Amino acid sequence: MNTIKKLAILLLIPSTIFGDFQGKRITNHSSASVLPYCIHNKRAYILLGKEQRSQGMCWTDFGGMKDPKETALQTAQRECYEESANVLDHNVVNYKKAPFHDLFFGGHYFVLAPLEKKINLTVIENQSKKIRRANKRNHIEKTHWEWIELEVFYKHLLSVKKRHNNRGQYYSSKDLTLQLKNSTMSLYCPLVRTCIRSKVLNTFDAILKRAKI
Repeated sequence: MNTIKKLAILLLIPSTIFGDFQGKRITNHSSASVLPYCIHNKRAYILLGKEQRSQGMCWTDFGGMKDPKETALQTAQRECYEESANVLDHNVVNYKKAPFHDLFFGGHYFVLAPLEKKINLTVIENQSKKIRRANKRNHIEKTHWEWIELEVFYKHLLSVKKRHNNRGQYYSSKDLTLQLKNSTMSLYCPLVRTCIRSKVLNTFDAILKRAKI
């Protein structure tokens, strides 16, 4: 048994999050997304981006529709790269390092993937400005980016799951509003719907435990 799996057992990390991404084999997806996370100073963070969606301006992960002949993982990687202003590439997002989690349901492929370090958001913002100046037709749908403490997001999801008790897919404005220390954040409904799944919540819990080591 390798060191990573031994550590996983000690931290009660679900064994299902180890192995090759199933997205390498999936081709019948319609869309895919990445939720990047990192551990910094014993705290876990997720990176969200703000963009215009059907429910208005809201915060979500990095994703979109597939291009022809792409696997699900390739779609997720491309979308993450494009929507981060070409910053979150393979040198920054570690798609091979555990713990990770990927999930395929309803035609959508979701990846929770670690970053090697907590990226300074100014880097993404400055790169976004350069791309927009150089090319009016670009793939950067997001206007802002923000690091959010995973523990805050995780506790919000637990409260949403408790209110719904698996009884339906309708989410109120309260469910989609993340309360931060000095502000609130409107979350994209499909992101909440994905992240309250038990497998994703279990992985969040494992990451939070890992951050405290």
